[in-house]
Amino acid sequence: DPPRFFSSDHDAPQWQKPLALAVYNPVTWQGVVKPSLHTFLQQRKHLMVPVILIAPHGDESWPRAAWGYPLGKHAAWLRKQWREGTISPNKRVELDAMGFAWDFLQCKWDRFILPSLRTFYDLNGHTNVPMMFRVPRSSDWPEHMWDQPLGSYVRGMRYDGGFAKQVRADQVELERLEFSSGLALSGRKRREKRILPALEAFRRLNGHCRVPQRYAVPSDKNWPRLSWDLNLGSVASKIRQGAWF
Repeated sequence: DPPRFFSSDHDAPQWQKPLALAVYNPVTWQGVVKPSLHTFLQQRKHLMVPVILIAPHGDESWPRAAWGYPLGKHAAWLRKQWREGTISPNKRVELDAMGFAWDFLQCKWDRFILPSLRTFYDLNGHTNVPMMFRVPRSSDWPEHMWDQPLGSYVRGMRYDGGFAKQVRADQVELERLEFSSGLALSGRKRREKRILPALEAFRRLNGHCRVPQRYAVPSDKNWPRLSWDLNLGSVASKIRQGAWF
């Protein structure tokens, strides 16, 4: 297929225009793609190469031969070959050795999310991660995890069904970490372990159960750990409307 350019490419100076995609050229693989993947890995600490990435012009940290090459599109083509089972065995071995991300969600889970939950548990004794929590730049955490929005990931897992396949596959490990998600806790179990204890704590602390609509359970010792970060106001509203219980 002929290379496809971004809309702004035609307005750029000739020397800045992206190079043509050359997925079958062994010279391009050895002299452009492999060195560029190593550069990306060195800079980002992973190989989840976004499809829009073009090796930047004038950046001496990138191989000169790669300047303007659509590395993201090449990486997308490699992932397509992998899904279809047509990638060459030798290339597969080389990419596996680099840690190439064949599946973005699985790679993010294996490299960032599950290891971060393990570390959080080791440090805190639980995995009720606050929604705004980002992995700190601390010696307690592996450097490649720094700044990862673990709280956001966890919220997506609990309320939006994020990483559902991975949650199911690693359910035993998540139970060891005492991790609760919307998939792990549902129906009666969810009510017994998260909602009822939270309502009981609210009444104990406030003397009533008139929970404000936007009230979220704080992450502190006055509340059951499994209920931390629960949107109790929304839950109470659904109960009053007869949607639950």
